[in-house]
Amino acid sequence: LLEGCSAIVALHADEATEAAVDAALKYGKPFAVVPCCVFADLFPNRPAAVRTTAEFCDYLAAKAGATLEYLRFEGKNKVVVRADNDAAPRRDVAITEPRDPAHVVSGVKTD
Repeated sequence: LLEGCSAIVALHADEATEAAVDAALKYGKPFAVVPCCVFADLFPNRPAAVRTTAEFCDYLAAKAGATLEYLRFEGKNKVVVRADNDAAPRRDVAITEPRDPAHVVSGVKTD
């Protein structure tokens, strides 16, 4: 599904925000994500300094070589964007997931 899409977009994706960026990197897709909640405790592999939405946006932009833009409305309006249609897929990228077993639905395969 992701290999055939034109772009990946995630708005208020909660725990899936970083996974959307990772998927875009893995499959070489342009993306736009609007981070909202950081859920720092669920992602212990992130740098300890990533605790606020602003820090999360900066972290995602640096991770993906993306830019930061603003949408024209109030609230969580910072968007992390990589518009490169010619980005090479990065098969080495693992898609990030929460590390708290309480967030994994029973019976769902996660690997």
